[in-house]
Amino acid sequence: MKASYRWEDLTWEEIGEWAKQDAVVVVPVGSVEQHSTHLPVQTDSRIVSEIAERAVKLAVETTPVLLAPTISIDCSKHHMEFPGTLTLSGETFVRAVTEIGLSIVHHGFRKLFLLNGHGGNTAPLQIVANEIRHQTAGKAMCVTAPYWNFIKDQVQRLRKSQAGGISHAGEFETALIMALDESLVRTDKICKFLPHWSNRYFMPGWYVDSKVTLGFHLKDFTKFGVVGDPTVATKESGEQFLSAAVEAVSAFIESFAKWEFSNLYEESGGRG
Repeated sequence: MKASYRWEDLTWEEIGEWAKQDAVVVVPVGSVEQHSTHLPVQTDSRIVSEIAERAVKLAVETTPVLLAPTISIDCSKHHMEFPGTLTLSGETFVRAVTEIGLSIVHHGFRKLFLLNGHGGNTAPLQIVANEIRHQTAGKAMCVTAPYWNFIKDQVQRLRKSQAGGISHAGEFETALIMALDESLVRTDKICKFLPHWSNRYFMPGWYVDSKVTLGFHLKDFTKFGVVGDPTVATKESGEQFLSAAVEAVSAFIESFAKWEFSNLYEESGGRG
C-alpha cells in the first residue's frame, strides 16, 4: 500500500521515510471564531484545511510533500465579544506553533509551509517563520502566507462584490462554504455590512489599499460580525475560488520544494 500524505495516517517509520525524501511539510493554520450569523465558527479552519488537502494531493504526484494536522485554535481576541470564538494570546500562539514546527524539524524535515487561513494569524506566523530559522541555525526553511495571497488576480476577476466585500464572512468565505457544504450556511441569516470608510488611511479587507494597520475588535464596527457582502455569494463562484486556490497553492509547494537559501538570488556587484 502506498503511504498516505497525511501525517496523522502514518506510522513513525513511514514519516521517517518521508523525511529522507526531504519532503515539504504543509501545516494549515485556521481558527475557531465567529463568522456572523450565517456561517459556522469552523469556517476558517474548514476552508484552509480543504485547500491544503487538495493542494497537497495535487502536488504529491510530482513532489515529496506531507500534510500536517490543522492548527485550529489561534489568535482571535478581536472576535471574543461574539460567543463561540476560541483564542490564544499572541505569545502563546507563537510559542505553540514554533514548538510544533521545531518538532517537525527534529524528525528530519527541513522545509515547512505554514498555510494561513485567518487574517489575525498573519503577523504572529511571520514571527514563527523567523523563530524557526533562528532556533535551527539555518537548518530549516519556514515560509508562511495566507492562501489568498496566491489568488488575488483570480479573485478580483471572479468576484461580484465591491471593495471591502470579502473582508470577513463576506462573499468569498460564504461562497467557499457553500461549495464545501451548503447545509452549513444559514441563508436566512445572511446580511451585508459594507460601510463607506470616512478616512483615506484605513480600510479592512482583502486587496484594499489600507495604509495603516489598526488594532480593533469586530464589535467596533459591526453588530452581526460580518464585514463584507455575502449576499452575492454562490456555490458556483465558491467552486471557482476553491479551484484557483488549490492550483495556486499546489504550484507554490512544487516551487518551494526546490528552494535553498543559496538559489534564491544571484550575485551582482560587490566591493570594488
